[in-house]
Amino acid sequence: MSNVTLTVVGDIAFGGPFAADPVGVAKRVAPSIRDLIRADIVLANLEGPLCDIPAETANPLSLSSPIQAIESIRWLGINAVALANNHIMDCGRAGLESTLTVLQENGVAHFGAGLDKEGASQPAIIDWAGTRVAFLGFHGGKIATRNSPGTLIVDSSWAKKIIRRTRRQCDHLVVYFHGGIEAVNHPLRTVMQACRRCVDCGATLVVGTHTHTIQGIETYHGVPIAYSLGNFILPMAMPDRYEQWRQATGLTRLGIPFDRKTILRALVLKCTLHKDGKAEAKGVPIVVDESGLPRLPAMEEAAEAETFFQNLCESFHHPDAPCWRQRDEIEKGFFRLQRSEFTLDYIARNLMRARPRHLIAYIKTILRS
Repeated sequence: MSNVTLTVVGDIAFGGPFAADPVGVAKRVAPSIRDLIRADIVLANLEGPLCDIPAETANPLSLSSPIQAIESIRWLGINAVALANNHIMDCGRAGLESTLTVLQENGVAHFGAGLDKEGASQPAIIDWAGTRVAFLGFHGGKIATRNSPGTLIVDSSWAKKIIRRTRRQCDHLVVYFHGGIEAVNHPLRTVMQACRRCVDCGATLVVGTHTHTIQGIETYHGVPIAYSLGNFILPMAMPDRYEQWRQATGLTRLGIPFDRKTILRALVLKCTLHKDGKAEAKGVPIVVDESGLPRLPAMEEAAEAETFFQNLCESFHHPDAPCWRQRDEIEKGFFRLQRSEFTLDYIARNLMRARPRHLIAYIKTILRS
């Protein structure tokens, strides 16, 4: 066994303005960034399928990448991708089938989504110089069942079972979690609870995405939890695309303004997986510019980015700080938004995700109407 270096980056997608020349887009990534992410294993969240078919939905925020983008992924040195996210099913079953085939044929490890529940539960296991590193991914989007494709929710007895089962098969277990509220810089209470449960079940490193911005790194029982890395290659900061996304966010629907700079913040997570089973993780702040490409921040910009990130990390040591009360208010408001959308049809379509709190919220909605 030997130590393994692991770099984890956030969301990548080569659709929209990137689709015409995804390889050219990858080659525009600065050499300094390519040097920064170099490691034994480089992991990213593939936000959406790899396919050449149209999305099944008319949602303008749908994401997918052309099959040719696999060359971009390989050229950047990314050799593992998480598929557990809210866009992986944007092109339906055919899109997911295409993704799994392309990744398999090109030797890119993948995990987090499957054509059925068992497939979504399969870890990616990479044996690097005698050290076995396993990866699992979770997201509560379209839930995989015995007969239908999708992802898995982390808040379930099944998730605990497969985390414990996988931990027995490896020296390190990395859990990639996709969830939270977009544009929020502090993890939700429910997200923190879920990530800590992953550690309790055996994860040696937990990494999060989905918020399109950064959150801090917490150490829980000696295990690093990096709650959100933000974007890495994603063309969402362009003015027209950004405005579409901003209008759809939970914060905007709650009437809470936020700065566009929020989604330009990102992290590269540099990790060492030690042969004694311990993991070290360091977040390196970067910037994703308006074109959707990552770069290192300039001098004054770098100092501000580092201070902002360190303050996020430090906040975990001060649970009574105002930022957490603000976080709680956002979480409550977001839950009220969800509750207002609860109907019998919604409950039926999301039965796999239902929890007692959802039923209680539905009853409250009925009583108030």
